[in-house]
Amino acid sequence: MHSQSDYNRLNLLSRRAEEVMNQGDFDAARRFATEMFSLDPNNLAGFLVYTNSGRMSADDPVTQRLLAIGDGKALDRPIRTMILFLQGKALDDLGDHKAAFDKFVLANSTYRGQTDHKATRKRVTQVLRNPPAHRDPLPPTKPRMVFVLGMPRSGTSLTTQILSAHSGIVSVGEQTSLALAVNKPRGIPNPQTVAAFATADLEQMRQDYFKRLPQDAVAQGLEGKILVDKLPGNYWSAFAIPILFPDALIIHSHRDKLASCWSCFRNHFGTGHDYAYDFKDTLSQYDLHLKLCETWKTYAAPGQWIDMQFEDVVGRTRETIEPVLNKLGLDWEEACLNPSAAKTEMNTISRWQVRQGIKPSIAQAWKVYEPLIRAKWNVRG
Repeated sequence: MHSQSDYNRLNLLSRRAEEVMNQGDFDAARRFATEMFSLDPNNLAGFLVYTNSGRMSADDPVTQRLLAIGDGKALDRPIRTMILFLQGKALDDLGDHKAAFDKFVLANSTYRGQTDHKATRKRVTQVLRNPPAHRDPLPPTKPRMVFVLGMPRSGTSLTTQILSAHSGIVSVGEQTSLALAVNKPRGIPNPQTVAAFATADLEQMRQDYFKRLPQDAVAQGLEGKILVDKLPGNYWSAFAIPILFPDALIIHSHRDKLASCWSCFRNHFGTGHDYAYDFKDTLSQYDLHLKLCETWKTYAAPGQWIDMQFEDVVGRTRETIEPVLNKLGLDWEEACLNPSAAKTEMNTISRWQVRQGIKPSIAQAWKVYEPLIRAKWNVRG
């Protein structure tokens, strides 16, 4: 049993660890985790921070304690789920990919979200059957925007970090501002209705979007900086971007289908991505997002929608990013090749990986799991 002061201390240490992780100081995060373990050697928040702040090693006592928990059948389902995901990540770091695969499969089956994916497919089918009418956009306004979207785990975080390493670009992080602004008017979360709104309604929608962003970033945007809004799920609302932000660029981040879906499946998102806890549903979601993006792409002005392959971002960085900068009226800066030095805060699953810099090998790391994936779910092609 812990005293109230111990609980308070653990909560404080957990919050501080989260802050420094978002800032990219993973050594500090591990120091906070170590202090948490001094109060509770098997503290879940400590395991979460420690495991996600770097690679695990076999001779590390933290690794040994984490794996010693086993499958945790006696634990409550949410705690057991988290432990299994963390064990999978540790085993992956140790190179035991079959054991890691089994942990990830067990973690997902333990969590198994409540989303009805059939309902999602039906919703997309209805939207695409009756898409919104094309209409004239609003006049351009500052700040100028870049929207980076796509399937989760498709490279959106790294692309954003590379762009925001440029002196003329500021990241606003992962924001739900677009979906909230688009869905707010008249309480109608329906793309078919947006094209019918009066110009004044659309202008209010745009202003509502800007009000929801970090205001220090908006202030920089009003002074001429370009803002990057990175939220993978903005593909749901991307039809509205050319209408509200006619001079914005839309970067659709692509990655190999199995690579993207496996990366979703092996990570614990919590709420908002319940499809990711069933691999077949994740494959289906990938296809649905492509159908939506192919449709919304037709709403963009020529050159406004950019399809960007993750493998090119890490393998041909300058050749891939420089044309985007030129479209924004910016020259190439060498800082874009060192995104790990950017001061942008990141509160995403990718934060540790992105801070390691641009490594072409990360695009292929999933390949060790490909035979297991294909055998488990009978995936062909």
